[in-house]
Amino acid sequence: MYLSDIHTHSIASGHGTSCTISDMAKAASKKGLKLLGITDHGPGTLAAGTSSYFRSLIYSPRKRFDVEAELNILDTEGHLDLNDELLSELDYAIASMHAQNYKSGTVEENTSAYLNAMRHPCVKVLGHCDNPAFPVDY
Repeated sequence: MYLSDIHTHSIASGHGTSCTISDMAKAASKKGLKLLGITDHGPGTLAAGTSSYFRSLIYSPRKRFDVEAELNILDTEGHLDLNDELLSELDYAIASMHAQNYKSGTVEENTSAYLNAMRHPCVKVLGHCDNPAFPVDY
């Protein structure tokens, strides 16, 4: 049995589920999860949460769920698609490469993008780092 899942998406991410955050929190509780991280996609992803969506999540009750985001890495410098003001209010962030936001480069360029994104103090997890579309030097 799993005790936690920190990479999940609600209906706000525009894919994968039609569940609200409350639906997901209830289902996680029924399954015995001790930690559920809702990591909806940042505004750089089509049909995903906007900056105002993440701003409003900050006011959600913490006893129900953590507030996080799956950010899009935008370039080799590791720029992310939410500003520092919003990121500082989140519990943690996952930084991922998605084809619609990041054009895969060489192994060195992709590795540099991940390393630079990890330097942001709010980025705690890398997402999809095993995606063969974005080869990296592990």
